[in-house]
Amino acid sequence: MKHFALLPFLLFACAEEPSKKAPSPPPTVPPQEAPKPQPPTFPWPELPGNGWPSPNPIPPEPIAENEVYLKAHNEKRCWHQVGNLVWNERLAVSSKLHAERCVFAHDASANAGENLALGYRSDTDAIIKGWYNEVSLYNGNWSPATGHFSQMVWKNTKEIGCAAAECPQGRFLVCRYLPQGNVLGQFKENILPLRKDLNECQ
Repeated sequence: MKHFALLPFLLFACAEEPSKKAPSPPPTVPPQEAPKPQPPTFPWPELPGNGWPSPNPIPPEPIAENEVYLKAHNEKRCWHQVGNLVWNERLAVSSKLHAERCVFAHDASANAGENLALGYRSDTDAIIKGWYNEVSLYNGNWSPATGHFSQMVWKNTKEIGCAAAECPQGRFLVCRYLPQGNVLGQFKENILPLRKDLNECQ
């Protein structure tokens, strides 16, 4: 909720001591490792009769975190003509353990594909802005600059588990995938072009 009455004070306070306000670090994603060869809104409910809303509307159930992760991934996978991912709780638990270490680096013992992001305002921003938007740099083969995107839409990947933790550096998001994507020699059959009508994915 915006408090317009406070705006002049906030602007004045910021103008008094500009040198003491340290800039926030930008959100980041790490370079992908080389592949191994091989809050909701509450709309009024629909009502019969004259359509006037109830004085006490019932809000919808909060969206579970796993649904947020699945939706962000599966919409983009639909864009690239590949099937939906399904939730894997074991991957989510292992992702949570790694996130809570607050070490912003890939886990060599993960035995799964892994995407990381740090410092984004929301997990959806991390998935879309940090990972999927690498699509603009994709050249048809492996690159550490596009490995997050290619793992997201890898056709042969079927399962996902994600978790996040609040760390001193910012919110740390970890997603893990099975089977692992980014396999050398398999990019052509696993990274498909955008479908002609993206509205089919709504």
